[in-house]
Amino acid sequence: MAQLVLPRLSASATKDEASLWLGGLVFTVGHGFHPDTPPSDYIGVDTGEPSFDPHTAETLSVDLDTAFGILGDGIYDDACWFAWRLQHNLPREPVHDLRARLLLALQIIDPNGEYSDRDAFRNGRAPMTLSSAKDALNRLLSE
Repeated sequence: MAQLVLPRLSASATKDEASLWLGGLVFTVGHGFHPDTPPSDYIGVDTGEPSFDPHTAETLSVDLDTAFGILGDGIYDDACWFAWRLQHNLPREPVHDLRARLLLALQIIDPNGEYSDRDAFRNGRAPMTLSSAKDALNRLLSE
């Protein structure tokens, strides 16, 4: 069974908190994750056994419903984004890293720009590197 290290998702969570929680679930389940699949349906490839015990599966199901309530249909985009990061062995991109902070700054300064990894994924581009985020921020600040 998969080791679960996810906290419970509060009904009062923000969209960012719900998205990061979803990312944790995607990284726990792996490439076969889909938001419409009940957690009780995941089976370990190596073991043929359920990935989660019944109590954990029920808890995840409740929290996944909460995530749907917070994210709406955006849950599918977020799941694809995290699956893409998993496929390319990229971390879930915690907000505390410098690159993530620069991307957030770019989005605040230029809300019509496309700077997030999600934007890059949707448009078939590679995510911005730390260096390219610094360059973009310098260009915006010098305008």
